[in-house]
Amino acid sequence: MKKCWCGNTELEIYSRDYHKCNVCGTLVCNQDVPKDIYIVSNEEKDLYGKSYWEEKMVQLFGVKNLSEVIDAYLKERAIYWFKYLLKYVKAGNSIAEIGCGIGAFSYLLKQMDFQQIAFELSPDICQYIRTTLQVNVVCGELSNSSQKFNAIVAFDVIEHIIEPEKFIFDLSKKLTQDGIICLQTPVYDEELNYEEMLRDKPRFKSLLIDGEHLYLFSKKSMKLLLNKWGFKYINFETPIFGDDYDMFLFASKSPFNFNSDIDIENILNNLGTGRLTKAMISLRESEISLRSQLAEAGRYLEICEKDRADRLDVINGLVAEIERLRAENDILKKESADNVKNLTKRNAIGVGLEKIFKRR
Repeated sequence: MKKCWCGNTELEIYSRDYHKCNVCGTLVCNQDVPKDIYIVSNEEKDLYGKSYWEEKMVQLFGVKNLSEVIDAYLKERAIYWFKYLLKYVKAGNSIAEIGCGIGAFSYLLKQMDFQQIAFELSPDICQYIRTTLQVNVVCGELSNSSQKFNAIVAFDVIEHIIEPEKFIFDLSKKLTQDGIICLQTPVYDEELNYEEMLRDKPRFKSLLIDGEHLYLFSKKSMKLLLNKWGFKYINFETPIFGDDYDMFLFASKSPFNFNSDIDIENILNNLGTGRLTKAMISLRESEISLRSQLAEAGRYLEICEKDRADRLDVINGLVAEIERLRAENDILKKESADNVKNLTKRNAIGVGLEKIFKRR
């Protein structure tokens, strides 16, 4: 990549595989990427063919097959993202998912009676999720659709796009007047250099996937990209994997018309699968809370262990000092005993000499 999405060609070296744009603050992969990277003609060899999911993602999730990947997505990522989406969209809205992968989030949208459509690149994966999940999926890109949507979501997609500016422009053209977009993408802190990021945010290194993650945005550079196409209203929500790893946001050209807690409750209570979805959300929140408590307990344990280690160091130091003092005391005792012996001996000699002098 010879230039940043913003047009700047004067990039500085950031790491072995990335440059940094000093105009907008985006990290740019320094590898040249072919324009046909998104065309899937060979499902086994092309980057975004079915092997991407059947091998890489199955391994990433530590499961046996695609069906188990779907289950993992549903109970973790999909339900988490859906909870936040309910804050921004109305019941029955039309929602497009770009880069739907194996379709877990779109499946959830369908179950909740949204007008759902998904877009994916691999024909085999599209057929798999069409058969397995019965979701409405199109093999191709959003730009080929003539429909407009109330919301467009793209999770872990924009970092793979060669032309992110065109991508956001295309999304904007496919939205209704008050439509929203929802993005999740890796994040980095532009205030920190590469070494500082590795030190302070060690998970960052796993985001540097040369040839796949073409652009890595800071929150500032993402705002610049969205603002350029009229998305003035941007809300950053809590990302599922943490602020040191991801950013998760909603953006619109119009002020957000939020659903109240009562609105969301009604949506969930009045649909056939709504209460099951509400239960899933509750279970997911409980899991997140427990994980947070466990992490906090782990941090407290680390503090206790460090304090214990520090105290043990102090105790060991005191023990060593006591041993040193004991050794010194033993030496002093021996020297004192020797001095007493010498004095006794000298006294005896003195007494003997005194007797001799008296006799004379």
